[in-house]
This record gives sequence, structure tokens and C-alpha cells, in this order.
Amino acid sequence: MRPLLCLVVFLVIAGVSEAGTITKAKVAQKLSNKESCRDGFCIVTLKFTLKTTLEADISLAEAAGFQPDTVVRGSFPLGPSGSFRLTDDPGYAADDTSANISSTTVLNGIAWERTIKMSWDGGKLKLTVVTSVNQPLISPAPVEWAGVAKTSDTKTSAGELLITFLADNLGTEFLRLEATVATKTKAARTIKTTAKGVTVLASNQSINGGKLLPE
Repeated sequence: MRPLLCLVVFLVIAGVSEAGTITKAKVAQKLSNKESCRDGFCIVTLKFTLKTTLEADISLAEAAGFQPDTVVRGSFPLGPSGSFRLTDDPGYAADDTSANISSTTVLNGIAWERTIKMSWDGGKLKLTVVTSVNQPLISPAPVEWAGVAKTSDTKTSAGELLITFLADNLGTEFLRLEATVATKTKAARTIKTTAKGVTVLASNQSINGGKLLPE
């Protein structure tokens, strides 16, 4: 399995919790990867989506902390770290209780697109973050794939994923949320070489989680 695929399994999304308490959290990730390799190089078609949602009970004081200067931060080992200001939403105004933000970050030649939707009203924080990649790449072909007639395997595993959320104003943190979610991972891979000497790798991986684990 290529390093990029391995990173997906150990994904961590950063943040944490003071008085706020996460009551719901869900993670759904899909990655498909098709590589056609010949003469030492591969043409890669990479498609990746990760959707994370959470709901949390927050105090009136925490809700009041959201201001135009508020920065929400996240750390994404698969792809660039994420941080945004509420004013990155062109429609955001002071005293609003929601924000919708879209951003694109290029890292290692890959364009990572993110949409963030969040609201904080009625004692509830709701957050949805969607990260996606869809682009072709060129990479060196692994030597061990050369001339492989055909091989396939499927693996499933159980694990857990840390979901966290951090918000601050001018460097002063006012909200941290953290929860651990049970996950199930399924990975399938097929490698074959055509009569024309082209080695093709097709791999698919999914991670799904929604059950909160006790702290």
C-alpha cells in the first residue's frame, strides 16, 4: 500500500473541550486510487472525500465568544492544516450565529478543497467540514509491481479517531471540544498487468465512524 493510503488510516483532526461537550460526531471518508504504470512511471487518478460532522452543547459565554476576529483551527495530517476566520465568509457580519466558508490549499502539488459550515445558537454548536481531492498525478512506479499478473486483497479493521475543535480570539482560547469515535476501515486493492505491459493498480478505502467512546 502506498504511503498516501496509509496516512488515511491514521487521520487525526485537531481541537479540544472546556465546558462544551460533544454530543454527536460522525466521520465518513472515501478514497479511490487508480494507477496505470509503465516504463517506471504511473499516471494516478486520485479521488478523496472526508466529511466530519459534530454537535456540541456549549454555554452562553462560549457562544458569545464567537466574534469577527475568531479563528477556528484544525490539524489534518492528510493534507494541509486548516484554520479560518469567521470573516473568511464574505457574508458574515458581527452578531451572526453561523458561517459558511470555502477554501482551496495546494500542498505537494495536490489541491485540497474544503467547505466549512458551522452555527452556534440555542446552546448548540454544529460543525460540518468536507475535504475533497480530485486530480491526476504522475509518480514513480514501485519496482515490486512490475509484471505482476494479478493480485487482489481486502482488509477490514476496527479503530478509533480523535475529533477535536479549537476556537480563539486574538490568541486567547475560549472553546475546546474533544471526542473519540469508534471507526471501521475497509481497504481493497487489485493489481494486474495487461498484455501491453501496463500495470494497473485499483484501490479503494473507506473509514466510517459515529459511535462516541467514553473518555
